[in-house]
Amino acid sequence: MIKERIAIFLYLKDFTEKGNDRYFIYDEALFQEISVIQLVEYGGTLITHDYWLIAPSIYKSSGSLPKAVVDLPELAKFISGKKLDKETIKEKSIKALMKPYYTDIKDLDNYFEEYYRRISFELETYQLFSHMLFSCWENMTVLAKSKGEWDRYIEVELPVFNLMTKVAVRGIKTDNKILREHKKNIDDDFFRELKKFAIEYGLFFEVPIANVLHDILSDRGYDLTEMSVDFVLEFLPMVDNFGERVIALQKLQKSRVALANITLSKTRVCPIAETHSTVTSRMYYKNPTVQNLAKRYRDIFIADNDRTLSYVDYDQFEIGIMAALSKDKKLEEIYSNTDIYKKFSLEIFGDEGKRSISKKLFLAFTYGMTHVNLLEAVKQHGGDKEVARLFFDQFAVFIEWRVGIEKLFLENGRISTLFGNNLERTGVGELSFKEKRSCVSHVVQGTGSLIFKKALLELSKDSEIEILIPMHDAVLVQHLPAYDISKIIIVFESTMNIVLGDVINSKASIESFVH
Repeated sequence: MIKERIAIFLYLKDFTEKGNDRYFIYDEALFQEISVIQLVEYGGTLITHDYWLIAPSIYKSSGSLPKAVVDLPELAKFISGKKLDKETIKEKSIKALMKPYYTDIKDLDNYFEEYYRRISFELETYQLFSHMLFSCWENMTVLAKSKGEWDRYIEVELPVFNLMTKVAVRGIKTDNKILREHKKNIDDDFFRELKKFAIEYGLFFEVPIANVLHDILSDRGYDLTEMSVDFVLEFLPMVDNFGERVIALQKLQKSRVALANITLSKTRVCPIAETHSTVTSRMYYKNPTVQNLAKRYRDIFIADNDRTLSYVDYDQFEIGIMAALSKDKKLEEIYSNTDIYKKFSLEIFGDEGKRSISKKLFLAFTYGMTHVNLLEAVKQHGGDKEVARLFFDQFAVFIEWRVGIEKLFLENGRISTLFGNNLERTGVGELSFKEKRSCVSHVVQGTGSLIFKKALLELSKDSEIEILIPMHDAVLVQHLPAYDISKIIIVFESTMNIVLGDVINSKASIESFVH
């Protein structure tokens, strides 16, 4: 997607939102101010920073966006190979990236003072910054190529970034009557559940934070040197449902925050689209965090006039990816012919109704939890340990593949998906359980992000649909009522098949976006 002609694009945002934004490009040795129309019609690739801040203004003024924009901090995060914690994000901020290029740091400080309109604008300051930004861009392309990330970036990450930025600034329509009702009720919903949770488990009337959960789980006998708090809560079913209840309460708290950040003064939500929000390249909306809304609150989103909503979801997404990557024929067979979690539930517990518990246990197995701990968890929930052991033993080829991934991570100090997106190791010595789990998870979930992004790019070619909200492995779209929604399923399934080399017959379906 990188076009032959390249320009540095800088801007001076009007924070009063009155339309007095200014735009500048450094193109072919000439630094000049241009109009918003000239900007969106630019025939090459624009290199900038913090595009999320100015993109809404460009769209509001022109009804469009430039076709190809590179956001340097986003590129830096993508090629870092690091988990995107606060420290990494700070390291990849534009100010941190640009600091090595300035001999006098005051010149860099002046740029940001002018950028935030704290001092008067000086053309020379912006002109100098444009030269430094170009040098940074050149060095970053070299680094991306040396890390084997360049092709993935230009073929997938960059087009998805531009696609989803446009989706986000266009916005999602809301029903403010329903929104008002949810805003009115969310506090009662949250505190009612918090009270029940605190009383039932003898805890303070607050959502337990990480160190509190660590102590609670340690007291319950979980080895947190082997497993993280999040892993235990997500993958290990508990007889008293503590983990499930914690996650449910956390989700309700996130829904509360998301609703609080959606204003009633507007009829559209325009979030910021982060297309590389995790090291596995998962997409995320923030300000507001739309994807954090529980299904019971999602009915605030409605289609535009004369349109209708559809929600397409991959079925057993991770299992399908694992089956294809490992080439485990037994796993492929079960994935293709049945719901593996129901099968596990029926065989081990004699009841399909324990699908939720079975899903947690089977995913814990796939990510490397020891048989001893798995079988103990099966026993605690009334399952047959011997049948469970035999069930897990069916997947010897998968286990061999998983061990191979761990070996590669140990030997090379990094691991990648089918197409770039590296995870670089920070530890030394033998892999810890957490490192083993994270490298396998990275390959699986990173491949999932690759599949999903390619599916969105294919969907974007269909002029009859509009992408609205991407989830982890599903997407909300709008279209005319007469549209054949089976076409979306075909795109999802065919994209997954192609990426995975036609090893499996991928599955997707239309699901409910709201409960």
